[in-house]
Amino acid sequence: MKEKKATLIFLDHAIVLTKQVYADWHEVQAEYYAHYKANLEPLSYEEIINFLNEEYENEMPFSEKELRQFFESDLQTIYSEF
Repeated sequence: MKEKKATLIFLDHAIVLTKQVYADWHEVQAEYYAHYKANLEPLSYEEIINFLNEEYENEMPFSEKELRQFFESDLQTIYSEF
């Protein structure tokens, strides 16, 4: 079975996590143009946890529970505003 992956997208006011598949960063930028800053390549649940733990330490935008539920659900996108 193929490992599930999701893309972290950084906006000026939020972080988006989506299972949507993009061809490249230009496609991501086109969708979120007004607020787009950057995005990471698609990552697995474990890779996202590791990245967020390193970058955000105790103030992660998504809890491990939220991320697990997202990866196990049919949801396509979740947001965390700041």
